Amino acid sequence: MTTQKMNLKSETSALLDIIVEWLNDNNIGNSNKNKINIAREIFWVIISNDMENDIAHIKHHISNNEFVFTEGNLWDSLLTYFDGNHTYLKFCKDVSELTPSGLNTSPNACCGKFELLYRLLRPQTIQPPRGDILDNGVKIEIKGKTGDDGGVRISSTELTGKTYKTNNDFVFKNTSIKPNNVKTGGLKNTAVYEIEKSQHNEHYTREFERDIPLSKGFIKKYLEINGWISSDNDIEHIFANNKWHQDELQQFILKKLFVEYKTKNGFDKMIIFGDGTNVKILESEDDLHKITIVSDYFRINQTANIGWYIA
Repeated sequence: MTTQKMNLKSETSALLDIIVEWLNDNNIGNSNKNKINIAREIFWVIISNDMENDIAHIKHHISNNEFVFTEGNLWDSLLTYFDGNHTYLKFCKDVSELTPSGLNTSPNACCGKFELLYRLLRPQTIQPPRGDILDNGVKIEIKGKTGDDGGVRISSTELTGKTYKTNNDFVFKNTSIKPNNVKTGGLKNTAVYEIEKSQHNEHYTREFERDIPLSKGFIKKYLEINGWISSDNDIEHIFANNKWHQDELQQFILKKLFVEYKTKNGFDKMIIFGDGTNVKILESEDDLHKITIVSDYFRINQTANIGWYIA
């Protein structure tokens, strides 16, 4: 082995040791193998940002200056936190995209975007046996960007697209409510009931407003069969002023999905990072007024669970 190769190997090993030490100090990674896996991903972020000599400083800064995640633009907050250092900001942006397998808690519970960044910026946090992060006794669910539009997905814990289609057929088939036609995908040129999709709002406005009392009964059954128990007041909101309000239906379903997801996963707070420019913190269904539904994930020809992309 040449001297140059030996020096490179030695320098690489030394930098990985520094990163592993940082992970040890933050209690990140539950085994040496996992720590090395995580360290290798951080290593390339450090190299790409020419930060080989900055790790001690950034670690010292974080240890002595508490960073608190708040709503708003995360990148602006971090730039202020690092005294205008754009290199450190770029490091954080790159780390936010990492999803190292070394942080997976199981094959079905993979690390998401922003989880590693959160752990590095909040040294006293830990990874609980169930869930993303435990911060001062508060269990936090982290949601990073999952959609092309910057949205994050909130899904049902049980209801699949195929079951949703079967349920809708049971409620609406052979009634006065006419279905919409599918123009793409495996169900192309078939008639189905996708009453939740924004692109079909005009069609279902005509269908439901022909007989409001009858339509209220259909929607009550539709919500019930899909597991979303509603009150008479909920139905009145969806048909306020004797008009069909698809947006009210969408918000009602989102509320049910959020409560269902929060109950199953047992978190106290959900932080929606998206792409980092508009962070939102949800502690209960009352906080859902902060978010916007950007698109649907109701794949009625798939076994994937239905849901919404929100931002």
